[in-house]
Amino acid sequence: ESWTERDSREIADRARSLGLVTGPFVAHWLGAAFSNPEDVARPGLPAGTERALGIAAALEGAQVFAVPLPALDLSRFGASSSSGNASIGPARAGLKGALIDKLGLLAEAARSSGFRAALELLPGNALGGSAEFRSLLSTRGLEDLGLVLDTGHFHVMGEDVPALPVRLAGAVVATHLCDNDGIENLSLAPGAGTIPFRPLLAALAASGYRGGLDVEILCPPGEVSREYGRALTALRTLEQAGPFPACPDAEIKNDRPPETSCGTITRGLERSPV
Repeated sequence: ESWTERDSREIADRARSLGLVTGPFVAHWLGAAFSNPEDVARPGLPAGTERALGIAAALEGAQVFAVPLPALDLSRFGASSSSGNASIGPARAGLKGALIDKLGLLAEAARSSGFRAALELLPGNALGGSAEFRSLLSTRGLEDLGLVLDTGHFHVMGEDVPALPVRLAGAVVATHLCDNDGIENLSLAPGAGTIPFRPLLAALAASGYRGGLDVEILCPPGEVSREYGRALTALRTLEQAGPFPACPDAEIKNDRPPETSCGTITRGLERSPV
């Protein structure tokens, strides 16, 4: 709570001095407003949104303001928020109207501050998966809503991860590249799990994605250098392996020309945002 816009500016200045750029801003703490039925149903913007937008603006980074939708806590109703739990479907249906209203307010607030609003979807969230997100884009005021493609989350949600960039072309505004076994929601280095990253990178390029390949790994502090080094090596190896396979068959709807190689965006990892 003591964080100020001055602190953000100091980080931005330090990043520039190191040749780094600040990427999309993910306001993790605002996810609490979407973590249980009572808070989702509460009218108005999530508390702290305006302050978060001010902090993000002072960082002078990518003009993307993302909010995570965490697992929906249904414990008060004697149920879990697991995607496979029978209670999650009815809960989502009952909250749909309130969720759309809250997301609409969030998108408008972000837009007014010069940002594009985006979501990061976690397993068991109040919205659902890629199909529900795509449907959301037809809602007035949410047509430009972006998506942070966290590969680990979508893998655990049972999604075809390599198909997502083309299926949601134009909506993917950032990546959190991580790996797991599709069962436990871990964020491991790419190559440490079962996500097929080679076709995923091909799909990102074909979709016209122009953002960075941002890696997000959760590990003990003492293992950060090693694990992120593994990730960089794995992605560079994929890039150097030669032509990428054909992307998943899907219609590309994007006003930007598609790339034919993942080289440009893979090299973006070397300038990985702060």
